[in-house]
Amino acid sequence: MVFDTNAPIATPTWLNTIDRDAPVSHVLPLSTTQSATTFPVQWAGTDAGIRYFSVYVSDNGGAFTLWQDRTTAVSANFTGAVGHTYGFYALGTDLVGNVESPKTVADATTQIVNAPQCAADVSAQVQLTRSGFGYNFATRRFVQTVTLKNISGSAVGDSDLARARQPEQQRDAVQPDRTTSCATPAGSPFINWLSGLAPGASASIVLQFTNPSKAASPMRRACSR
Repeated sequence: MVFDTNAPIATPTWLNTIDRDAPVSHVLPLSTTQSATTFPVQWAGTDAGIRYFSVYVSDNGGAFTLWQDRTTAVSANFTGAVGHTYGFYALGTDLVGNVESPKTVADATTQIVNAPQCAADVSAQVQLTRSGFGYNFATRRFVQTVTLKNISGSAVGDSDLARARQPEQQRDAVQPDRTTSCATPAGSPFINWLSGLAPGASASIVLQFTNPSKAASPMRRACSR
């Protein structure tokens, strides 16, 4: 187009882009269970222009409530209660104000379970006495009685009687209650004595174990929790 006698000037095409699309965001997957009451929750969006996120939480299937309000962060620590199941979802708002549509189901769900408790070593308070041991040819197991006596001036709580595994790992307790996770060596079997010991009181436990070296009983430590 020519407006005067001057030479025409080529001008580029001008385009205006209107963003009417709402962003899409989500809470990242969580482990099925949590062993701690405080755990991290993360979220992300597929729209590079997200200005902030709002993160909602549901407790035991209840109504969703706002947990993180218009945050620019992409993670936070959540604190809940043991035995509760929590669901989370995120909603994004982009740079021009488009808001993600509300959700009715969680992006991610997890449950807080009982955290493992570590027993305290009370070997200094408890005297261990081992009997002689015999061998059962039918079961091919050694049998031995271990007696614990509280030699301290205070009561000892419910005790986990732990047998520490030898370096060569050639001793195996028969049908232990559980294995250790807090004390080394990890994975060693232990037996629960489900009663406390008053000062001067004694308790006995019968052990069954296999022992190719035929050495003394592997019971070594008393623990309390």
